[in-house]
Amino acid sequence: MSWTDSHAHLFDPAFDADRAAVLRRARDAQVGRLVVVGCEPSSWQEVVHWSSLGGGRVGILGLHPSLAEEVSDQSLEELGHLLPSPGIRALGEVGLDYHWTPFSPARQRQLLDAQLAMAEAVGLPVVIHERDAFPDLLAALSGVRVPVLLHCFSHGPTEAEAALARGYFLSFAGPITFPKAETLRQALVACPAERLLLETDAPYLSPHPGRGNRNEPARVAVTGAMAARVRQVSPDELMASVSAASQAFFGDFEEMDASWPEE
Repeated sequence: MSWTDSHAHLFDPAFDADRAAVLRRARDAQVGRLVVVGCEPSSWQEVVHWSSLGGGRVGILGLHPSLAEEVSDQSLEELGHLLPSPGIRALGEVGLDYHWTPFSPARQRQLLDAQLAMAEAVGLPVVIHERDAFPDLLAALSGVRVPVLLHCFSHGPTEAEAALARGYFLSFAGPITFPKAETLRQALVACPAERLLLETDAPYLSPHPGRGNRNEPARVAVTGAMAARVRQVSPDELMASVSAASQAFFGDFEEMDASWPEE
């Protein structure tokens, strides 16, 4: 039995000095499956290599909405070539962000639409980033014919129910542990087990009491412990349901093997 971290930026520069140690700590914390994100071209080749190794490793590739004003046709073409790579299980994180990137909503929508078409063409699910853009995101995803995961879900039960009514999966991260996040915890309770994933979004969003520090995959266990308490289930029961939901979305992948701490 192990935790699944469904979203970690393992190749962020924040991990350059101690990536192998980070992976060892994840293994020690009972993290057995790790989904690594490449949402900018500079990390794609590393994610493709990581995900080709098996043993608890899979990857997702995409172009983050913050890149909307600078992305080139060449980058979109390269992404299209890399998506069918072994071990790449989804397109992401892609989406709309009016909080950090508020000045290009039309270009963000164009970039999202182009990538959704790619995902449908190759039959991959999509992992969605959204900040302050929920109604526009629902409009953009209307009619999408591949599975959808709302990464780092940040809303309350009303928005959760709207997403769940469309069959979407929800992934919850460190903010569920924050003292004032009661509305978010209500959304966590509203999500059926078969569509609930957990993540770190490492190196971001470290759970309480380490908020503000660098996050890492081992801390999905902290988020998982809180989620189990809120949902009134045992950690083992939550581990099992999150593993099943993760594999329902990303496809089957085995737990980590002895080589996992190696880069």
